[in-house]
Amino acid sequence: MRLQSVLALVLLAVAALVPLVAPERAHGQARELTYLALGDSVPSGTDVPEGIGYPSRLGQRIANDTGRPLRLHNRARAGEQSGGVLAMQLDGLSDVAPELVTLTVGANDFLVPTFECVATKLDKAPGDRCNVADPRYSVPALETNLRAILGRVVADTHATVVVTTYYNPFPRGGRCGSGIADLSLGFLNKAIARIAGEYRDRTVVVDLFAVFRGHEGSEPTGWFAPNPLRMRCADIHPNGDGHDAIAGAIWSSLSPRLSSSASGH
Repeated sequence: MRLQSVLALVLLAVAALVPLVAPERAHGQARELTYLALGDSVPSGTDVPEGIGYPSRLGQRIANDTGRPLRLHNRARAGEQSGGVLAMQLDGLSDVAPELVTLTVGANDFLVPTFECVATKLDKAPGDRCNVADPRYSVPALETNLRAILGRVVADTHATVVVTTYYNPFPRGGRCGSGIADLSLGFLNKAIARIAGEYRDRTVVVDLFAVFRGHEGSEPTGWFAPNPLRMRCADIHPNGDGHDAIAGAIWSSLSPRLSSSASGH
């Protein structure tokens, strides 16, 4: 092989291994980082002022720490299920060309209906909202959708993909069924981690169950925002402290992986 060809291949290999954490330059300016957030009410910022959830906070953290300007596309929507992400949030992936994708989805497939059922019973609300999905059927459907979502993102982008699990918002020993929530979360989080693990060369799994342990419930010690409906057991969305914690956990897990990939390990 000619010397020029060898040098060209080496330069291409080095360029492919430049880490996200390095302030890449183009014409003297740090290259913009494109971040795509997918999922449900958690990344959409439901119940926090101005909807400033963890994607915005993570984006600011990345920009501050890397010196790169960041463009955030937040497609997450409150109430979204995994099938909705697959059908509505993945258009034009190759055009967006994200370098980072985060995904938080699955709770609305079967977990949130359980919370609504508990809230309805405690508040003696009129009507029957206890349409609890059977995990024997909803979990396999969730796994199928997650596999399809990650398959699309991996095939259509070169992004590193962060997949989060879910937290338990209910204090231990309270009336909101923290034990039932733990059981349901066991099904959900294992399914999420298992499917994300099929793409481990491109994915990072961040365990929010562990991040939120000890911070269940509402302010001042808990990390959950009051629900506008004021129904008991309906304070299930993180407040600002909770979203800061999610952003911090993602960045702590993300930056070492990207640095090690740059070194070829």
